[in-house]
Amino acid sequence: MIRVVKQLAGLFVLCALLPAQAVFAQAGAGQGLVRRLMDASGVSAQLRAAAKSVADEIGQARESVPDNLRVALSEAAQEGFGAEAMLADVERELPRALSADEMQAAIAWLETEAGRRVTRAEEAASQTMDSPQFQEYQRSLKDKPLPAARAQLLGELIESSDAVDFSVKVAQATAFGVAIGMNSARPRENRMSAELLRQRIEVAMAREDLAGEMAQALPRLYAFTYRDTSDADLGAYAAFLKTPAGSRYVKAFNEVMLKTIAAASYRTGSLIDERASRVRA
Repeated sequence: MIRVVKQLAGLFVLCALLPAQAVFAQAGAGQGLVRRLMDASGVSAQLRAAAKSVADEIGQARESVPDNLRVALSEAAQEGFGAEAMLADVERELPRALSADEMQAAIAWLETEAGRRVTRAEEAASQTMDSPQFQEYQRSLKDKPLPAARAQLLGELIESSDAVDFSVKVAQATAFGVAIGMNSARPRENRMSAELLRQRIEVAMAREDLAGEMAQALPRLYAFTYRDTSDADLGAYAAFLKTPAGSRYVKAFNEVMLKTIAAASYRTGSLIDERASRVRA
């Protein structure tokens, strides 16, 4: 079971790690101020891509889980990580994290020419993170590494967005939430306590190990995401993230998205139990 949730967590991280700008922009559906952010981002497609990628990954895990549980996992992931459910979670958390003035500062960045181009790059990348195109790009980096200046720019973005720490928290929260559901789908006599599950995940997904893995993976992920984005646009984005407004924006985004992903994970876990119970019945 740990191996399955580690696979899921890694996939969720790929889908969730797109920088704060695009994901946050879709968050506050139903509020006039945030509708401008929604129009600028198109991030609903990213959230839908996340659910589809999860379901596809589970559908290939034939050796990892029984067929009936795999079907339950796939159905639960599509619903639990559905765009509408996640957007509702973000909308509920958003007013607690950012003021109207802070949202206006984010809008000001999004509506610059550089902001629009960066958003388009993030949206396009979300559709191809688990594609042969992504894998081919990773192989190309071995033969033709990024120029030093480009690598430095990407490193600044990763550091400014606190991406390593955020991705570790996302992976652990996702794994625990899904593990709870998978554990509930097991016969009662074979179930583990929540505390034992947490301990096993912390061992299998140790924070130090995950941080090291993410520190190695994120530069390649960001390189792919922004492969067609100019140094000037990335520099403008990095400069924004270093301002007080940008720093606050990233901190709030990370808080909101972590809560949203954790909620989606627990929702998926409960749905796994429900679907698996129907199969057993």
